Amino acid sequence: MTQEPESQTGISAIPIVIVGAFLVVFTIIFIIEMANLSQASGGLEDEEVTADSYLDIVQPLLVGADASLAPDLLEKYTCNSCHNHGLAPAYTEIRQNAASRRAPMSAEAYIYESIIYPGAYRVEGQMNNMPRNFGDRIPDDDLGHIIAYLAGVDSVSPMIETTPDPQPEVTQEPLTAETYAAEVEFLLSNADATRGEALLEQYGCNACHAGEAAGVVAPAHHDVAQVAAERRPPLSAAAYIYESIIHPNYFIVPGYAASMPTNYQDLISITDLGDIIAYLLGQE
Repeated sequence: MTQEPESQTGISAIPIVIVGAFLVVFTIIFIIEMANLSQASGGLEDEEVTADSYLDIVQPLLVGADASLAPDLLEKYTCNSCHNHGLAPAYTEIRQNAASRRAPMSAEAYIYESIIYPGAYRVEGQMNNMPRNFGDRIPDDDLGHIIAYLAGVDSVSPMIETTPDPQPEVTQEPLTAETYAAEVEFLLSNADATRGEALLEQYGCNACHAGEAAGVVAPAHHDVAQVAAERRPPLSAAAYIYESIIHPNYFIVPGYAASMPTNYQDLISITDLGDIIAYLLGQE
């Protein structure tokens, strides 16, 4: 009696099912990532730009806007770090070119898009290092003041180049291994390094220290722990990172401009500062 060979159908179908499931999962992930990328970039494609683009958003922002408040706001949100040091278009250039940059979009609409959706349009010759989170960080009132100032809506207020005030000469005590040791020990005592990456994005640090700007505009974050331990002997790596954030002009890394914001001492909470230092100490 001849035995029929066992059917291979059930066995051969298993790889097909696995491959099919993999393709379905991959497709779902791809769609989600594309949606997230689209949401993060935002803004309008060139063919979508009209004279009415963003006007329904911008016009309410400009109601009651006070351009005279903007210079302080540009400093507060660390805009001057790039726009006053040749790392991004100067404010006077923005005022002169905003109306023609994305024609027929209005100057006010272009400035709004540049702040909220910086990836929508890139000025030729400029790096794409504008922070992507200003939409979450800047309240509507402040945004209106800034747009009014940059667009020249307030004809009474002249354009003020917010060049940073000359830094006073700093008289420092001689550096020792104990310099900043107490401050750093306190900050790191309950620090959570897992929050550091998000905080660097929140405070706009990645605009200069990550991506294509890293190593060009400012030192990169990715190897800061090793470099920090040797940058300012006898300072420890943690002490050097602390000083670089709180007193950025005490030491300027050769080859870089003094473009680090000088107001982080007022902007960054003690908890966040500790978490950032702890995170950077792990970047080797």
